[in-house]
Amino acid sequence: MKSPVRPRIFIVGLFALAMAAILFVTVPPKAQPTINLPLASIVSVTTTAATLVGANPGRKSIQICMPPVAQTLTIIPSFNFAGAALTPVTGTTGFQLQGATGATSPCFTPPANLQAVVQGGMGGPWSAVSSATMNVLVLEY
Repeated sequence: MKSPVRPRIFIVGLFALAMAAILFVTVPPKAQPTINLPLASIVSVTTTAATLVGANPGRKSIQICMPPVAQTLTIIPSFNFAGAALTPVTGTTGFQLQGATGATSPCFTPPANLQAVVQGGMGGPWSAVSSATMNVLVLEY
């Protein structure tokens, strides 16, 4: 006489294996949460126009802050959308940040709808020039 226990164990094991396979196929994996902390850099800017931050196609936003000193910081994307080079000129060409001694640090934050493209956009390089040498905080998101 054969034992009825062995086929039952096999059938239960096969059923459990099938249920596990269905569970892994139907339940989507969950991504680990990430914290969007900015990459912070301190960059020395002088009276000669130079690259402030290089190209980063993955950059979603950028914020540039100058110290609270009585100087002018001029920033501009290094290239326009057509690929032509742009050079900041203190007081005329570019975004002007005016500081005042003892005041809060003025910051440049671009509009939210600026595209993250390599040329002329958020992901492109940015150039700067100042009225006197200063350290600038650059936050890349």
